[in-house]
Amino acid sequence: FGSKPTPLNLSNYNWKELFKLRSSNQVQLYTWGSSQLGRLGYLLSEAPSENITNSGILKNVHTPTNLVTFNGIIVSDISAGGFSFQILTNEGDLYFTGVDWKKGERSTLTPGPFKAFDYKPTAASIPHVESLGSRRSLNGMLMPFMGRRYDRNIEVPTSNPSSDRQSNSNLTKPPEQLDLSLPSQTGSTVKHQKKVKETNLVTKLLLPDNPEFPDRYIISISSGREHIIAIDNYQNIISWDTGNTSNVGVHINFEGLKYNSINKISAGWNLLACYINHIGIVVWYSRSSVTKESFEDNTMCSNANYLIIPNTGNCKIDDFHAGCDFILYIKDGLLMRFNLHTYGYASGSTDINLVEDPFPVLGFDQWLNNYNIDNNGKASFTKITGCYNNFSVFTNDGMVLLGKKVSTEEESEEPPIIIPQLQKNHIIHVVMGDYHYMALTDEGDLYSWGTESSRCGCLGLGAKDQFISQNSSNSVVTDLGPGKGMLVHNPSLVKSPSANGKWLAITASGWNSGGIFIPK
Repeated sequence: FGSKPTPLNLSNYNWKELFKLRSSNQVQLYTWGSSQLGRLGYLLSEAPSENITNSGILKNVHTPTNLVTFNGIIVSDISAGGFSFQILTNEGDLYFTGVDWKKGERSTLTPGPFKAFDYKPTAASIPHVESLGSRRSLNGMLMPFMGRRYDRNIEVPTSNPSSDRQSNSNLTKPPEQLDLSLPSQTGSTVKHQKKVKETNLVTKLLLPDNPEFPDRYIISISSGREHIIAIDNYQNIISWDTGNTSNVGVHINFEGLKYNSINKISAGWNLLACYINHIGIVVWYSRSSVTKESFEDNTMCSNANYLIIPNTGNCKIDDFHAGCDFILYIKDGLLMRFNLHTYGYASGSTDINLVEDPFPVLGFDQWLNNYNIDNNGKASFTKITGCYNNFSVFTNDGMVLLGKKVSTEEESEEPPIIIPQLQKNHIIHVVMGDYHYMALTDEGDLYSWGTESSRCGCLGLGAKDQFISQNSSNSVVTDLGPGKGMLVHNPSLVKSPSANGKWLAITASGWNSGGIFIPK
């Protein structure tokens, strides 16, 4: 079910019930926060009026609001980038919300192609076709709407012949050779699940139509500021970044590396990383541009400009996280950090052979040592989450530590931030945006805190004035002023969209938040 954890306490639910919940088409997708560029996936006119901020020129959504496009769809995972959400369905299809997953037109930024654009055919080189399948379809590729806004959503086809995984082989066989067996779950014959109907603010991302990899589908996703990576069922990495010329992803190759499987992917703010057994943590800061030949044969291949973090290949890496110009990872139960000069490596202004050695994050490791001494325990770090320069680290006995990237190795001695309400309180996941945080419990409850900038609504706690009025006597919140947002000091419960429902997964980035919810 994607990369996010499944909540709900196992003492209350067995594995069969957990599977039933996560594979249910009753799950609902919710988004809230800034509404700029349609990133919530719906028009404000489609959201309940009571969920929308009532002041300011720009209207935003302050309460979790259902993205109805995905109702009736089994949603496996949700991830958030700087300008859109990415939604992975149970059938391995990937969609993004908003007008684009990046800020604007294609550009040369890390971790995309830095020195040249991907090949794009000119108008003169495009052969004449009698008709286009939709306003997004051009020569078999779905093109994003760039910067357009509409007062209503127009449904478009979800696929075209060139994007189907495989044609039905029975169409070319005589009657005595027909295959009458039942289709596999991930096969290319007619699927039983309801289809996602694309709109102006929900668009499907496509995999390269490479005959070497039939019946491709996505099994895991991760999002950075203006880029997305995914693993397919062949253990290939596919990327969508600032260099893409369409909604078709780019197949990332690592020249010189041979591997059978990828353990995990992580999209940082301006770089990408994956962990491969016996090779280590592979980080790439840019890629080569897609050539005309690769474009025309539909392979869409690109070589990553990568490095391998020293001493991560022949040891146990429990988890890792990609941030902005750094990688955090847990090695032998302790927290380590590796710095990169991402822009310098991509531009050639910094010698890639002069990479720094990883170093321990002493403030966290010293805290863990003291914690174990004080409690006569053997706790270790097990999990990392984060966004930009902020991160969280979990221990195997329920402690949750927050931190922020510091500039130098010497500053790494700064101790972690400990929020009492998070400690040994069944927290299983923490996500964060620019200035706000959310935590998910194993009972399916959601808490949020931090700064809600310019009344963007990212905390999901409802209207600012009402929340401040309800908490005026307990020092939970500070009003940042008229027309501005609020600072919520303590984790506060986000009201469930329906009574007794449970949150199954959460995500956040920038001034936005989202989650997968199942009503009861």
